[in-house]
Amino acid sequence: MEGVDVRYLLLLTCGLITFSGCSTGRQFANSNNAAVTDQSVAATVVQTSESETTDQAANSFQDAPTVQLVSRSEIAAAEEEAADIQGADRSDFGLPEQAMGAIVPIVEDLTLAEAERLAMAYNPTLLQLQNQITAARGQWIQGGLKPNPVLNLTSQEIGNAGSAGQNGVSLSQTIVTADKLSLNQKVSAWDIRRNQLQLQIQQQKLITDIRKQFYITAIAQQRIEVSERLLSIAAEGEEQARRLVQVQEPLTVLKQAQLEAQLARIQVQKADIQAVAEWGNLTTLMGQPSLEKRQLNIEKNAIDDTLDFELLLQDIIASSPERAAAVAAQERAAWAVRRACAGATPNLQIQGGAFHDDSTNDSFANVQLSIPLTVHDVNQGRILEARSNLGSAAANVRKVELQIRQRLISAVQQYESAIQQWKTYENQILPTAQQNLELTKAAFLSGDSSYLPVLTAQRSFTQVQLASLQAQQQLGIAKARIDGKLLEDSL
Repeated sequence: MEGVDVRYLLLLTCGLITFSGCSTGRQFANSNNAAVTDQSVAATVVQTSESETTDQAANSFQDAPTVQLVSRSEIAAAEEEAADIQGADRSDFGLPEQAMGAIVPIVEDLTLAEAERLAMAYNPTLLQLQNQITAARGQWIQGGLKPNPVLNLTSQEIGNAGSAGQNGVSLSQTIVTADKLSLNQKVSAWDIRRNQLQLQIQQQKLITDIRKQFYITAIAQQRIEVSERLLSIAAEGEEQARRLVQVQEPLTVLKQAQLEAQLARIQVQKADIQAVAEWGNLTTLMGQPSLEKRQLNIEKNAIDDTLDFELLLQDIIASSPERAAAVAAQERAAWAVRRACAGATPNLQIQGGAFHDDSTNDSFANVQLSIPLTVHDVNQGRILEARSNLGSAAANVRKVELQIRQRLISAVQQYESAIQQWKTYENQILPTAQQNLELTKAAFLSGDSSYLPVLTAQRSFTQVQLASLQAQQQLGIAKARIDGKLLEDSL
């Protein structure tokens, strides 16, 4: 019976340890779930500043201590760390501190800076990337954890000679070799850095899209104003033609004036519909689709006639988060090769236990060390895969540089073409069209011309004004692309 009591005692001990571990795991999971519920937007690892090099970013994680076996004190520390991560300052991501979904009052006229601020606060794509950074942080933590020990309860030869048999408890532990846990964290550290850079890329894409759409919407609003002024002129011309037909002008003059007025009304309707659509596109990018319509103000900035392509290219490549993300992926692949090489060294398995033989009333212990023999598997497949991924990542850095160059060629061409068109319209064509309209009116009033040339001059003046607005829009788009490091299409 004494042997049975020992066995029951061992069973009870095993049950208590298992229950304690499960309770601790549930407590840790519940605390994290509650934190996510309380704060829907999980803040991330504090983002490395743009001036910080990728090597400094990696070292900040490499110097972190390796997490040992989970204990109550370590769980408490992990919970505190999670709270610190979730309470990180949102300014680290270039985002304002407003709560998600809050209504932010804005002034009557919407400025570009205000539109950018709203987009950075409420665009959902940024929230996705923030959570990806937090997920990468979780992988970094998990990668440094040692394997849990395994508790074994052994009962054998039960009932032999009427005894309870041999009963005992043993504990086994996997010993991770070749610094694999540290290498896991070094790989994950570059995952974190790469996700941080992806967030910067998305932020820059969003800013570029906001600036492009802001110019498009502002020009659409100006197009309404121009179309309404031209409709007023056409309406006056129609009334003037109606009076002239009664005295001296042929009926064709009235018909032409009526046609010009009808075309002007269609232009106003078209401009109004386009402005509504462009405002919807702008508010969608800002993450505020229900925002009431506002008048947009475009700031007058100095414009360069020509751009130094090579200087622009060097500046964009040096500061582009897109290229930095490709470099981070290359660094991650390099550490992955080291981790794969370390995988060729097998882990060790050590086991020790204490036992009691009820039939002889003897107690004894044993120790066992298991060493896998690397006869067939030396991780050669994963090493080959990791080295191939490193070569691919290195080639991708060069690919990104060439893509930046290709996009810059297109953007510079669009910029220089747009600025030449706009300046030609503003300095030559528009003044000429206006002067022609005035001269044609003067000739008509003096009796040297009929009213039909006046209608033709009005139509030309209308087309020139609208074409000038289109050139301004193309110039604004091209400038936004270049200032945004050629990063666009955020949605």
